[in-house]
Amino acid sequence: MADKKKDFKSLIDFGTPFDSKNGKEVRATLSGFAGKDSEVRKAGSSYVVSNFTNLSGVVDQINEIFGTDFVEHPEFNNIPAGISWFTHTEEEANAIAARLKKGARLRTSVTIGTREGDGDKIYLDLRVDQPYIEDPKPRNAGEAPMRKGDLANGNPLDVSDDDLPF
Repeated sequence: MADKKKDFKSLIDFGTPFDSKNGKEVRATLSGFAGKDSEVRKAGSSYVVSNFTNLSGVVDQINEIFGTDFVEHPEFNNIPAGISWFTHTEEEANAIAARLKKGARLRTSVTIGTREGDGDKIYLDLRVDQPYIEDPKPRNAGEAPMRKGDLANGNPLDVSDDDLPF
């Protein structure tokens, strides 16, 4: 059986890399979780909601696209990436930050780029294009998956004959 952690890729559908005023960038689809509660700050005439996520299963693609040498964390098999979400109003930014809390699932198209930091550090940045946020679920609050034996014990979907279209 394949290792599920190695099979999951938090970035899919990579586009063609392109040059912008920020350097080389590429678009992709992100499926991940917010790593902390979001912060809002003013950026010129806009506002930005900032957070981070840990990317899994994509380090080779990122390194190939950007010519970087990122290495996955040996225990968790991921790399960190900053998330920025630009808005026109402070109210909009605060509303987004209120939903984008630690553990919230984020599914969105993003533009990926790199930036240089202190010394020779390079950071990976994701800029949100079209977002979808799910509220974080409390730990241990999910339903148990259905098992084969459950089908023999009755109808788990609780559908009556009146609900069927035929």
